[in-house]
Amino acid sequence: MTWSSMPHHSNNTNCSNDTIEKAGLTEITEHVSSIEDAFIYFMSEKILQKILIYSNMEYTRNINSNEKPAEITMIELKAFTGLLLLAGLLGKSKTNLKCLWRRSPLESPIFKAVMSRSRFEEIMSCLRFDDKTTREERKRTDKYAAIREIWSDFQNNLTMCYTPGAVPLAKELQKKNLTLTGTLRKNKPEIPIEFQSNKNREVGSSLFGFQDDLTFVSFVPKPNKAVLLLSSKHHDTRVDAKTGKPMIIMDYNKTKGAVDTVDQMCHKYTVKKLF
Repeated sequence: MTWSSMPHHSNNTNCSNDTIEKAGLTEITEHVSSIEDAFIYFMSEKILQKILIYSNMEYTRNINSNEKPAEITMIELKAFTGLLLLAGLLGKSKTNLKCLWRRSPLESPIFKAVMSRSRFEEIMSCLRFDDKTTREERKRTDKYAAIREIWSDFQNNLTMCYTPGAVPLAKELQKKNLTLTGTLRKNKPEIPIEFQSNKNREVGSSLFGFQDDLTFVSFVPKPNKAVLLLSSKHHDTRVDAKTGKPMIIMDYNKTKGAVDTVDQMCHKYTVKKLF
């Protein structure tokens, strides 16, 4: 795919250029009617079932031979997950588990009402995301073998609701008088090698490419890194005088506030300290 360094004179500069779609549910999630429904779109039953199987395999390995196994049930796994999320919501990620189950007006009664602390600790100690018996073999080619299967499923669930911008999509939207401004994956075949990140490109510099009614920009925010965006709305090389960033990026950033909000919430409501 050939890109020109000179802007094309577009005949469609006004088509939907000032239309910014409000954030909201996608077609996939428009029928969500409860918190649990929304959660399952990300942590699907398929993912939970795999976690349950692998965790019970670990649980069976750890029990004494004379003990009657009380395997983790799906209800318990969901309850366990809910308590983790609640701990994060309440800002209790650094709190000792004993404190969460103590009888105190300062602590939520939900924890001890859902399950005993000992059972919670049992599930936590056995929680697994892969078949431990084959992990070492898989680690030879994948250092993230312990979580790869579940993580890949989770990523697939995310992409059901979001797909980075691409040239075929932009052209298809143009037929409907809709414009697109979005990021591009670095492995896209339409990206010239000159636009990729390399140590010789100057920080703050931009490269523009033009084809028909499409504009492609590669911006260097820091050494050896390039941010790639495609737009069917912009048709020039304008940059913001204050920041030095291309206007494509400036306009894109105006519409991605929800991404920043999610990132802030992930940090604020983390539960990783409980582990």
